[in-house]
Amino acid sequence: MTRWDTFLSIARRLPREPRETTGEITQMDIPREALGPAFLSVIILSVVVTEPMLALAPMAFAEVPPPAMRALWTSLFSLALVWAIWRIGTGMGGRARFEHVLVVFILLELVFSVGIGSMLVLLLALPTLAGLVGLAFIGYWIWLFGVAISEVHGLGSAIKALLVVFLSWLMVYFGGFIVMLIFSGLFGGGG
Repeated sequence: MTRWDTFLSIARRLPREPRETTGEITQMDIPREALGPAFLSVIILSVVVTEPMLALAPMAFAEVPPPAMRALWTSLFSLALVWAIWRIGTGMGGRARFEHVLVVFILLELVFSVGIGSMLVLLLALPTLAGLVGLAFIGYWIWLFGVAISEVHGLGSAIKALLVVFLSWLMVYFGGFIVMLIFSGLFGGGG
């Protein structure tokens, strides 16, 4: 079995066995050179999967940037989020390496993209059921994210891990907002 086959096997089992598979993925000897392409691949998959959703509900979103721009912003935001989860997690007693957090994020993003793609199919087939299933999936995915981050950091609690993720998200969101304000002022975007 190749490393890729093992990775896909773990990805398929992650939703059912998050603790075990997170432990397995951190024990795999994944070359650092493979992490960048894998990360970019799941970001592109995420953008491709969400594109039809944006087309189905254009009124719900303001001005939607083109897919290439969304992929760039999503990759920058996600990479900053992974870094923040790693730093805040280690600050709260976690023991993960950055590469481990990145691999777990890649797996979680893959599960999320497959779930969103499934929701799109369900939305087209049974629109009345899609909303409830979608809410259940998002709730489950948040729990899965907490368990996986808890396991990779060794925090012992999914709630503590979700706090790490929430604080990381706030840090990246407000940091990005400040950077945008600075760039807007520097390059005359203010008018």
